[in-house]
Amino acid sequence: MKEKFLKVLPIVLVMLLVLSFTGCGEKSEPAVEKEKPVKEPTKEVLSVKPGDEVLAPFFDVDMFSAKWALAKIVTPASEKTKGEYEVQFLIGTPDLGKGEKRWVKDIVWKSHPTKKEELKVGMIIIAAGNNSADPSEARTDTWRKGVISSLDELHKNLAEVEFYYNLKEEPFGKEKMYLHNIYIIDEPAPGKK
Repeated sequence: MKEKFLKVLPIVLVMLLVLSFTGCGEKSEPAVEKEKPVKEPTKEVLSVKPGDEVLAPFFDVDMFSAKWALAKIVTPASEKTKGEYEVQFLIGTPDLGKGEKRWVKDIVWKSHPTKKEELKVGMIIIAAGNNSADPSEARTDTWRKGVISSLDELHKNLAEVEFYYNLKEEPFGKEKMYLHNIYIIDEPAPGKK
């Protein structure tokens, strides 16, 4: 028994020594916090009036990848409408008839063209879908939400935007977009609760 103990003792001592050097049992340093994932905007009822112009989704409406178009409010959201807005679209596409009315849960009521100093990596924006070199085409374009992923070419009036089907997944694409096609969403503010 004494022989077995003497054979095991050096192994036990080495293990204790290793544990003491590795800090086992001591309070460890806090883990480095990863950048928080972008939160998808919450849906809130806004104080819009009939006739107000908004951007409203018309394709893949329940996904972050929805296509949006210029519309006017026909019926504001309320308890009676179960939080949905009735909108009439002001443009036509192969997926949407001009003047078509639809009920939607989400709208972008207020937005403005971006300024270089406003952009930040990770920011949710809404962008003109065709990324035209002509800024005047944005009004009649379809729109899509995206996330600013790089500002490396800001000096060229370009920002890289990632596009997602769902913000909890990997992006399905990236595009360098002209700044005049990127709009900051003011109401409802992305991630606002």
